[in-house]
Amino acid sequence: MSKTVILAEKPSQASAYADAFDHSERKDGYFVVSDKEFSHAVITYGFGHLVALFSPEDYHEEWKKWDLNTLPLLPTEYRFKVSDGKKKQYTIVKKHLDEAETIIIATDSDREGEAIARLIINLSGNDHKPLKRLWINSLEKEEIKKGFRNLRDGEAFYSSYKEAETRQIADWLVGMNLSRLYTLYMQKNGMKGVFSIGRVQTPTLYLIYQRNIEIAAFVSKSFFELYGRFSHKKGIYQGKYAGRFDSEYDLEAFKKKHELNDHAPGKITSVKTEEKKQFAPKLFSLSDLQATANKRFHYSASETVKVVQGLYEKKLVSYPRTDTNYIGSPEFDY
Repeated sequence: MSKTVILAEKPSQASAYADAFDHSERKDGYFVVSDKEFSHAVITYGFGHLVALFSPEDYHEEWKKWDLNTLPLLPTEYRFKVSDGKKKQYTIVKKHLDEAETIIIATDSDREGEAIARLIINLSGNDHKPLKRLWINSLEKEEIKKGFRNLRDGEAFYSSYKEAETRQIADWLVGMNLSRLYTLYMQKNGMKGVFSIGRVQTPTLYLIYQRNIEIAAFVSKSFFELYGRFSHKKGIYQGKYAGRFDSEYDLEAFKKKHELNDHAPGKITSVKTEEKKQFAPKLFSLSDLQATANKRFHYSASETVKVVQGLYEKKLVSYPRTDTNYIGSPEFDY
């Protein structure tokens, strides 16, 4: 009997998949499932990243010591290992992958999810086997069933995996080399501690620094605006003059020139009526949601991700880790 292994990213995701099958049985680190689409399948899962890049000392023992003479750290080949504390689950996953005839990647539908699965498959030595891809944006039962009926060719997502892997390597190169370099030079100049440098965090820190300088250098300047309360037989409304005035003197001079006072008569010279169309607000991308949650609730970016990920796993929102404000027709219909 051919065996299909479905590789999920985390236990909660695997559980949602198992619930979509006609029959499922929970085991230690995996589920045994079956229905008319799959006569014999196993759903197993990671705990996020089961596989991580080698540490410097994994390549060469002398790279363990922070020493300027060892920099730059440039491995001839970037290698991966089982993440600390995750060997038991990796062993379970590898056993099922070894027995599989077909592997279905069912991690999150993004680059990082693709890399999480591929790195496990590669390290286990099963990258030669046929790969299919479950690509869905909801953990609702019907959406999961539809996704399994319409699996995609796994090779179509190879570039997404390589992109995420390249990002990991870039982070490793920048972090491992520049953190050591800056720390050692700072310590030479009497500074204590470790100074972390990151591909994203350091440019972001500089943007914050620049903004702080702008705030410190800002000089407030007063200005004046002109509002008018207009009465008409059809109602009362408040209008605002489009310009601004640098001083109260300029404002009063303007009012005097145009004979503006509390009871000045006005004349309507033209009326323009037109039909306007206002579109519904766009859906949130993850960054939009993080900005809004920070403004309204003072959530950090990581807190927002944690909350919305929990909502997704409870099947209350569509897939949250997206940089687009749009959804496709299937998600809209759902």
